[in-house]
Parts: sequence; structure tokens; C-alpha cells
Amino acid sequence: RWMDSFLPLALSGLFMIVGMFSHMIIMWYSDIGAQASGLFFGAPQYDVPSHLAYMTSLITTINFVISVEVSFYPKYRNHYSLYNDGGTINNIKQSEHEMLTSLKTELFYAAFKQLLFTVFVIAAGGTLLDILPLGFDELMRGYFRTLCAAYGICAIGNMITLIQFYFTDYRGALIGTSVFAGTTILFTLLSLLLPNMYYGFGFLLSSLIFAVTA
Repeated sequence: RWMDSFLPLALSGLFMIVGMFSHMIIMWYSDIGAQASGLFFGAPQYDVPSHLAYMTSLITTINFVISVEVSFYPKYRNHYSLYNDGGTINNIKQSEHEMLTSLKTELFYAAFKQLLFTVFVIAAGGTLLDILPLGFDELMRGYFRTLCAAYGICAIGNMITLIQFYFTDYRGALIGTSVFAGTTILFTLLSLLLPNMYYGFGFLLSSLIFAVTA
């Protein structure tokens, strides 16, 4: 039974990492990539915007811990404790309704906050990037806007996946993360056939599919 839960959890975590960062590795070997020395590769024009865009998704991680878990977990714990404490059918149904209502509300607001913040960063990012001495050119600005949207949607999908673990839906989480990993690699490779201004759209599309699948 321990292995039945550990293996899907481990694979889900692995697929999540592959989905989030494999697009960067693929870009190291694209026409904007460069070999620094030996096995050291990079794509500064893509890596820097990608890392900055990833930081914008942390608002959902923080909000998940502070808001979703604090508001949702007590109702989750109360619902499942009724099974062990001999709760009545009516009490169990009522606690289930309260738990799911809280979950839907908190997920909606967490996703809404992420989308608002992403829109704000995309709108105000140009001014901020002009102030910071990061050497951004127009191509990097385009990557930054695309990847901000991608990581924002990815964060929402990741949040839903974490909720799946609460309900021991390991199969569902594994399906979602494996789809994410596979589509990220596939769409990023396909994007290499397009002009380099479209790099990053493969990850954006895979993030959208991941969120919908989750």
C-alpha cells in the first residue's frame, strides 16, 4: 500500500519538474542557444525571461498555503473525521457540502489572483525591465510576456494537482502531470520549426492543456 502511493507521487513530481523546465533545456540547443564550455549550455535570451516569469507564479504557491490550506483543511479534516467518529449521514453530507464549497471558492480566488497579477506584470513589466539593468531586448520582452502567462496558468494547474493529492487521486494527478511533461517537450520541439519570436508558445499551450486536464 505504501508503494501504491509513493510511486505515483514520485512520478507526478518528476513529470511536474520535466514539464516546468524541459522547455528551457530544449532552448539551449536551439538557434538562440550557446555552448559556454564543454557540457555547459545556455540560452540567455530565453533563460533570463523564463526565470523572471517563473517568479511571478509564486503568488499562487504562497496563496495556496495561506488561503486554500488554512480555509479548506479544517473542513477537510472535519469531514473525514466524521467517518472515524461515527458521524451521522446528514452530518457527513453537510460537512462534504461545506468542504467542497470552501474548496471551489478558494481555488477560484487563488486562480483569479494569479491571473490578475500576471496581467499586471505583463502590463507593467516593460517599464520595470527598462529600469533594471538586465539588457532586455524586444525578443526577450516577448519571451517574458509569453512565459508569464504560461507559468501563471501552470501554477493554477499545479494547485489543482496538489488538491488531487488531498483526495488520494494519485491516478488523476499522474495523468495530468504526465500530459504536462509530454506536451511541453512535444510543443517546444515543434516551436523550433517556427521563427524564434514564437519560442515559449509551446510551453504556454502545454500549460493550458495541463490546467484543463487537472
